[in-house]
Amino acid sequence: RPDGVATYVVIDEIVLTGGATARDAAKEFLARYGKHAARVALYGDASGGKRDTRGNLTDFHILREALDEKFGAARVDLRVNRNNPPLKASIQAFNALCENGRGLRRLFINPQAAQQTLRSVLGVVYGDDGVPKKDGNEHLADALRYLCFREQPLLRPRVRMVDLNGAPLPVGDARARRDQRPPRRDFGPDAGERAT
Repeated sequence: RPDGVATYVVIDEIVLTGGATARDAAKEFLARYGKHAARVALYGDASGGKRDTRGNLTDFHILREALDEKFGAARVDLRVNRNNPPLKASIQAFNALCENGRGLRRLFINPQAAQQTLRSVLGVVYGDDGVPKKDGNEHLADALRYLCFREQPLLRPRVRMVDLNGAPLPVGDARARRDQRPPRRDFGPDAGERAT
């Protein structure tokens, strides 16, 4: 976008069924986008980084290896959290990219090229607890949620308190407390100056 705000557009989808593997996914991606000239980013479920009992390689390792071979390691980014994001936080990130409180839309899905993704997103049904019900059709919506949370998390980053020299402060250190401020001075119309 000209204003520099990141926008995400789903321009295609690769949906493989019938016991497809990470190697099959890499092969299909390379068949479609092997001439892609820009960077390639891999997003996904943290379980894709777990080793399979049938071999030593993870799904992400297999995908990365195939893409590195074609594009070069410097152009391939693996953007996967160690753990899956908190469900409600990732749903909020997804919703905020669809349309935030100011009406800004930053996530778009091409309805012709990504029909199954759109169907998955629109078909999510929430229970009374606000958690999506699993019906087997949520996989593409989940994949999009992982991308949204990774790129635009709504959780506040953890702040590490340090002293003026950059040394970490212990959690209970009085210097780390927000309420340790100098007294405020009021200059009221009635009695002059008083500290509060």
